Amino acid sequence: MPGIAGMTTSGVLRAAVIAEFNRSFDLRQKAENAAVKKAFLEVDSTRRSEVHAGFESMPKVSRWPRLTARQKDSFNEFYVEIENHDWNLWVSWNRNDKDDDQTKQLMPRVRNGAKRFVQLRERIMVQLLTSTSDPSLLPSIPNAYDGAALLSGSSRFGVATGNVRSGSGVATAAAIKADFQGAIGSYFHKVQDTGGEPYYDPSELEYDAFMLVFNPDNIEVFIDAFKADSIPATPLGSAAISNVLANGKFPMPTLYPTQRVTGDDWYMICIGLDVKPFCQQNRQAILQDEQTRDNSDVSRNTKEDGVGWDSRSGWGIWEPRTIVKVDN
Repeated sequence: MPGIAGMTTSGVLRAAVIAEFNRSFDLRQKAENAAVKKAFLEVDSTRRSEVHAGFESMPKVSRWPRLTARQKDSFNEFYVEIENHDWNLWVSWNRNDKDDDQTKQLMPRVRNGAKRFVQLRERIMVQLLTSTSDPSLLPSIPNAYDGAALLSGSSRFGVATGNVRSGSGVATAAAIKADFQGAIGSYFHKVQDTGGEPYYDPSELEYDAFMLVFNPDNIEVFIDAFKADSIPATPLGSAAISNVLANGKFPMPTLYPTQRVTGDDWYMICIGLDVKPFCQQNRQAILQDEQTRDNSDVSRNTKEDGVGWDSRSGWGIWEPRTIVKVDN
């Protein structure tokens, strides 16, 4: 998501405000958790809504009998329609208040505007994960391409419980680890629609391919569960393999506590592959408007100044196989 692309009232916008927003936006994007970015496939858009076609799976390799015609297969496809929405942030202040402000806090507050736009991606991600109604975000929660909700406990993708698993609670690190192992087992059992082949190769399911999204109230037990010396040496927890890694160098999943998740449910997202859980559709970069006495009758009549930003983008579900919800 780029910073400010242009000015809508050339000649009256203050360069300092734009420069401050762009500087802060760039810093905020660099500071944004890389795991959240990896959860989104970014595409460009030129219309109000777009239909994106994706390829479900590669056909499997088959024996080619001698002197017979080569067998030809095709990709299975899926389609996702995403509508673009306008996103807006406007703040105003009385000119007297700005002039009388001895702490000079206007620029720091402008930096917060940049932070709010960078946070939009995480807010959308959690809304889709939790299927939460929020009038300031998506007006409705879209279904996945197979017609089901993003998270479904019904038989799906070769797994009897779909991509929702009953959890063991969050009271102990042992419970977290057991659910983590079970969730990885669900990933192993997911199949492609072409020929019933496994969707994931075992070599792709290293622990560090996953991001765990959870309530920060439970951060202590999650940290305890994923200390470097406490992870079993096999994703399936085989009793025949040592349960402790002495060198402490085993790759860990990314822990992502966010106050936007409440309760004890948590979410396991595979971010280590090219296939992404969500789709971010960019239609218009951020534009800035300013209301001052130089360009606004409202400001001249009321001393109300203001600055605002807006962008256009759409958001949707791309591949639900990449997510498992642990339902506690």
